[in-house]
Amino acid sequence: MPDQSQQNSTAQTNEASSNELETLRKEVDALRTANKEILAKKDKHKNRSVELETTVTQLQQQLADSKNILTEAVVNVPLRQISEKVSDVPDIWMKLFKEMFGVEVGKDGKLTVTADGKPAMKGGMAVNFDHLSLSQLVTEHNSGSDDFGILKWPTSAVCSGPLHGPSELPSLD
Repeated sequence: MPDQSQQNSTAQTNEASSNELETLRKEVDALRTANKEILAKKDKHKNRSVELETTVTQLQQQLADSKNILTEAVVNVPLRQISEKVSDVPDIWMKLFKEMFGVEVGKDGKLTVTADGKPAMKGGMAVNFDHLSLSQLVTEHNSGSDDFGILKWPTSAVCSGPLHGPSELPSLD
């Protein structure tokens, strides 16, 4: 049987171990609480991040839509008006024009015709954005091809023939 001093020593060791164990339990509980708080903050920040990403996506879409509307109003409407003046088939003229040239809005708000990303030049000067200048530009630029030339058909041609039968149209050859 252990003597009294051994029993006291064992009791003190057990009490110290119990105190250490209780201290460790408290620390573990505090760490668990802190971990729960951190995870809750992480989830809150993650949700906020998703909200902000959604907002950014929506704003980017609105910006793209606004840019399309602005381009339509500032570039395409005037270009359509010009194409209607210089061609009897303005849709095709515009398509071909856009394949060869671009139109940009300058800082001064003026429209600039571009070719290969640079302002289109004629005689050392930038080409004006008007129907005569654009018509001359595409004619000179496209002199080896009939793409634009064929788009201006005579509007005063009248086919005559019997009222009840088909008229013979002149050949475009």
